Amino acid sequence: MNQVVDRSEYNLKDIKNDKIFNNLKKNIQVKSHDMSQDLLEKCKEKIQYAIEKYMTTEGVEPQPELASKLIKDQMETENGPVWICIIGESFSFNVKCQTEAFLYCYMGDYGILLYKC
Repeated sequence: MNQVVDRSEYNLKDIKNDKIFNNLKKNIQVKSHDMSQDLLEKCKEKIQYAIEKYMTTEGVEPQPELASKLIKDQMETENGPVWICIIGESFSFNVKCQTEAFLYCYMGDYGILLYKC
């Protein structure tokens, strides 16, 4: 039996958050990387956790700044400084980084760039 959801009380912000919530329930799609398979899997786990914690709570505005800070802090704790993490919907980049310390991926509509300087 289908449940009918009354959206007449939703404002545009709520509808946008529902869309973001549903879009982020997808797997991470790696577009480019230069790191070992072991480090790649650890990075993906940290990204998944941070995105779920700060970007997929229904009814709450996504907080990419907090998600990227969490990822950065975890990476620096485990792998030494200095890691950079950028999360956003529309950006381009040209970076120089250490070898075997670069990841560019997507989770839903968000691009995630993670690298070590």
